[in-house]
Amino acid sequence: MDSLDRLDRENLALGGFVKSYASRPEAVRLDGSHTSIRESAVATLLSVIPGDRGGVHLMDVCCGEAALAEGLMRSMDNTKIGQVHYLGVDQERWYINRNRSRRASFAHFGGFEVELCEVSGLSGLQHRPEGGFDLAVLCNTLHEIPPRFFPMMFDALNSLLKVPSGLLYLIDMETLPDDSPESIAIMWNQEEVVGMLRAGGLTAASTVHHKSVDVCSVVIEYSASGVDQEGMKRKIVEILSSKLHRVIEERRGVELDLETRNGEYRKWVVLTGTIARCAEELDALRLERWPEV
Repeated sequence: MDSLDRLDRENLALGGFVKSYASRPEAVRLDGSHTSIRESAVATLLSVIPGDRGGVHLMDVCCGEAALAEGLMRSMDNTKIGQVHYLGVDQERWYINRNRSRRASFAHFGGFEVELCEVSGLSGLQHRPEGGFDLAVLCNTLHEIPPRFFPMMFDALNSLLKVPSGLLYLIDMETLPDDSPESIAIMWNQEEVVGMLRAGGLTAASTVHHKSVDVCSVVIEYSASGVDQEGMKRKIVEILSSKLHRVIEERRGVELDLETRNGEYRKWVVLTGTIARCAEELDALRLERWPEV
């Protein structure tokens, strides 16, 4: 009876894990401190950007509940915040509506606006400042965006930057926390991110921060020649093919352990999901199909 009870509990726990894994991911902070790596880095970049009489224009891509804006208000004085014009962009209408309802909370900004927009539609952004953005930020979301969209997304972001001084700041975890796997995730390490960007003709400087999980941050300069989308696409296919091979080999090892009843079913589920995601993106990229998200 005890064995059956233990088996039932294990099956229930595994079922709960699979349900959580397949659900919409929740936001994961990059560290547990009051001010995250992201906010510190963005505040530093904003402090060295000269801007103009109209202030500094900041775009927060995939802004969620505007956590970056909240963090900047904690880490910057009101005078500096008053020079920042913030635009938050997200594809989720709920986030946009919530941020609009809280507009008064961001009154210290020189300007605060949000816009409903998918990453595949950034080239049609409505709230584009004259002269472009001084800084665009893509935080903790690259792993959730289908890689098939990367070439057009980075090209669009580059075109939205101020000429010639605009910067794009990208930060993301290289691996997800063990207790927060995501079925839609494809993780990217520093070498892969920089290699992909450089294949697209972009100049990028990167740093890895060693926290509970390694976090990669990259500062990307505006490119007058735009992004070589085909070059970036070829590099993405190369990286995804390598990832797919590695994950298949890793899952084979896990399956051998499962045969001895010492394996980790949760790990097998996550590896299987990663295989499916990589294969799906490779199929889309190789066939040059660009379906909607």
